[in-house]
Amino acid sequence: MVSMDRTGHNAACILCGHGIDRIGGKFRAICARFGAWGPAYISGIGEREPSRDYIPRDPSSSVAEEQKRQPAQPKLTVSLTRTGFSRSFSTAPTRQVAWGFPFHLTCWDMLAGLLLQPISKERIQLLFDLCRSFPIQWDSGVLSFGHDYGGSMTPDYIEEHDTILDEARVPYFLPNLFYREQPMDDEAVESLTSGLSALQLLFESDDSDRGANIGGQQSGIFSSSPAAAAEGNDETGVIVVRSSSSSSSSSSSSTGLSDDDDDPFGRFPNEILVQILAELPGAMDVVHLKQASRTYADLDLPDVFWRSRFLPGREFGHLYPEAMRHSSRAAGRWRSIYSGARKLQALPAMKSRERISNVASSLGDLLGRMGGVPCAGTPCRSFFEPGAAAATETSARWITASRGLVYPTLLFTKNARALRESLLDLSSGVVQTISVSFIEVFGRVYVSGIRFGLSGNGSSIDSPCSIGYVHPERETAIFLPEPSIAGFHLAQDLRGVRGLAVVSGSGGVSSWLGEHDDSILKRRLVLGISPGNGTPGGGLVKLLKGGFDALKLVSLSVSAGKQAGTRDNNTKAGPKRARESRDTVVWSRELPDPRLKFRGLAYNDRVHGDLETPLSVGLFGGTEGQHLRHLVKMRVRARCSQHSRDELLGIEFFYDSPVDGQSSLMLGGTQLEAAERSPGPLEQFDFSIDSRDGERITRVDVHSGPNDPRCNTGFVGFTVHTSCGRTCTLPPAAGNVFQRNGLRNQTKSLSPDNGTIVGFYAPLLWGNIRDLGIVYIEAPEPETSTSEENCVEE
Repeated sequence: MVSMDRTGHNAACILCGHGIDRIGGKFRAICARFGAWGPAYISGIGEREPSRDYIPRDPSSSVAEEQKRQPAQPKLTVSLTRTGFSRSFSTAPTRQVAWGFPFHLTCWDMLAGLLLQPISKERIQLLFDLCRSFPIQWDSGVLSFGHDYGGSMTPDYIEEHDTILDEARVPYFLPNLFYREQPMDDEAVESLTSGLSALQLLFESDDSDRGANIGGQQSGIFSSSPAAAAEGNDETGVIVVRSSSSSSSSSSSSTGLSDDDDDPFGRFPNEILVQILAELPGAMDVVHLKQASRTYADLDLPDVFWRSRFLPGREFGHLYPEAMRHSSRAAGRWRSIYSGARKLQALPAMKSRERISNVASSLGDLLGRMGGVPCAGTPCRSFFEPGAAAATETSARWITASRGLVYPTLLFTKNARALRESLLDLSSGVVQTISVSFIEVFGRVYVSGIRFGLSGNGSSIDSPCSIGYVHPERETAIFLPEPSIAGFHLAQDLRGVRGLAVVSGSGGVSSWLGEHDDSILKRRLVLGISPGNGTPGGGLVKLLKGGFDALKLVSLSVSAGKQAGTRDNNTKAGPKRARESRDTVVWSRELPDPRLKFRGLAYNDRVHGDLETPLSVGLFGGTEGQHLRHLVKMRVRARCSQHSRDELLGIEFFYDSPVDGQSSLMLGGTQLEAAERSPGPLEQFDFSIDSRDGERITRVDVHSGPNDPRCNTGFVGFTVHTSCGRTCTLPPAAGNVFQRNGLRNQTKSLSPDNGTIVGFYAPLLWGNIRDLGIVYIEAPEPETSTSEENCVEE
């Protein structure tokens, strides 16, 4: 087992993303007792040393202060940004007393001042669980929220195409050296004219001249002058538009000001006018309003307006904690303070503070959306919840849909991790309604919970039951084709479930809810084997089990209930092998029609590392073979090499007339543009098909290199056989017989038992086609002649 000891590791601030100095770095941590998941608390000021990190016993103190008072007392050790846990985590003896996530001192002050007032135990626990729900970069300690920390982090590669095919290449963020400054605090920037720090001078000085001279240089932005007045600017930088009794109608027209009789704001008292201004986020919004309204042009801006510029969401909302701390001393001086803040905003530390404040606001918005809602359903005993009641249906057979879940004992450096599992029993009634709750997580929408309305014995809906985090204000109802559930269609990325649709007992599918576009992989979660006619073959769902982190649904399991002698279907060696491909894998773009048949790929062929490689379908003939008569050419695009296997980037199928508005159909091909800009030869190989005269693809031979784990040959190409007796190998070199380490290359022949080939399907990894299978329909294509006398020699 991999050791979970993080001694000597790097640790990064949860808010700004930058590292905390390895030697002597000071921090606060949101942490819990070692071996526990809560209650969480905020530590005192800790310190980092070369081999260990320490926090004070008293949360209101610091390590340095405690060592001065009691030098003989041992320091308390904390484990920061822990990525994995041993099975004996909660019971093993250790020198460490806590574990958690660090903040720079100033970053914590900003977060607490902006978002966590009052700092309640519930709010702290919510933030702690939120941090537990995201992976951590192993060597840097950066928490991978899914954002770039306001631009201060850059990925180590630039994705040419943000597509599902590159999903395994999770961006690895590196610190942007342009943002090196920590946010400015009371000791960050010393004034050149005073021993006081810039912010302290800004808020505490009673001399407006001193505030105007912050930074050591006088600027016209802080002083009123005849020239500035003539240009319509005051010392705050806000344009001043004033009317006078001698103003002519022509001047009124040139300034754009409305007449008093036409100005709707002229009917409001000054208190309301000022309140409207205070709600405007930026200075230019104020400028535009003063330019448009004579009432506002004549209005003197009072102290309360200038104070509003320091509220969250305004120009200087990033100074809100300091503004509130010094609010009593600043009364009557907010206009000059605003002028001083405009001068400070050019300083790098102030820009850093503004950037980090935006990150804090987005984090606060996410905490607000979470809202402390409990996870509904019956808790199941799990690693993180060992005290929860065990699932009552322990003999049930579960079919699970998840993507790259990281088990607690493994390093959590990517994907998602379930912090809890919940069980829901649907056997007590008939499902009449389903509503799905969603939560936005840094620009992406995920399913957070599902609420079911049950009825029994023909009565109306009388028993609502839920699983997960239900947010009624962000809940959408699903229209059910019929009152029965046989499974779900799921749109999933590596962080959780993005959208879903419900499969009814007769095979009908509801409309999608949530995000489910072509960039998100999809899966069909049903019970048992589908017979191929669209009707699920495993019965109706009676039990539902969800895996959740602190925000969203990360895995979903379905069961028909108690079945003696069955086993959990979470392993590749279990009953999953007996299920059809369409129900065991993730698909790119769209889920294939249940009537289609697949042949050629074994389950193990679709696994790359710890991730299932998505399958993509190139259905050139249509679901009923209706497009086969229009197929005229097939083109393979490949990067060829003399020293290694060819890389197939795409297979394109061309039609003699548009099909569904397209003249061609591509299988793969997402990396063609990038490949064309990369060094190395990129070649294309064509094969024409006389489909108008009945020529059809009848067999495909798939060629792979020698089956030797010591060499990475794998899939090299394929040979097409047609009803006219013609063959073509693509790329041409794929059919060459070669040996390596005494082994010959491999060929498997694929043809339908009794049907018509209407497409290919393939696993796609990083844009490359890694294998090939055929898609066919059981019934022969109607009204099609395939006799050789109709074939034309090429």
